[in-house]
Parts: sequence; structure tokens; C-alpha cells
Amino acid sequence: MEELSGVLGALDERAGRALDALWALGGRFDAEDDVHLARFATAMQLVKAQSELMRMPLFAAGGDLNTQLETLLEQSRGLLQRETS
Repeated sequence: MEELSGVLGALDERAGRALDALWALGGRFDAEDDVHLARFATAMQLVKAQSELMRMPLFAAGGDLNTQLETLLEQSRGLLQRETS
């Protein structure tokens, strides 16, 4: 499924950048700093979305395309659009 591959690739790229932004804090994460918290929240959302997509079966028990996968793809595309804006 080409669409799944594209969304996973975009999530992987963005999650990598978000994690790099956390590492750039050099161990000085401050839970009281809104910028630090925003970096953490972004990284966690992207990593969680990627993980959920990777664990979701492509096909339902009857052999049809898993409708839950379509829902997760749509949510992930929305997350990617929010992170771009």
C-alpha cells in the first residue's frame, strides 16, 4: 500500500527531526518551559502515530482492507498537516 508507505515515511522523518530537537536541549529539559514541553509533545505524538500505524494489520479477519487502518491514516495525515503549519 503506497499511501501507507508514504505516511509512515513522512512520520519517520518528522519524528526524527522532533527527537533531534529534544536531544539538542543537551540534557537540559525543563518541564516548566513551554517550548521544551511543546517539543516533547510533538515528538511523542509523531512517534505514537507511527507506532500505531505499524502495529495495525492491513487486512481484517475476512480478508477485506482494515477500516481502522484507513482511520489511522487519516488521523496521521491530519497530524502531519498540523505539524507543517
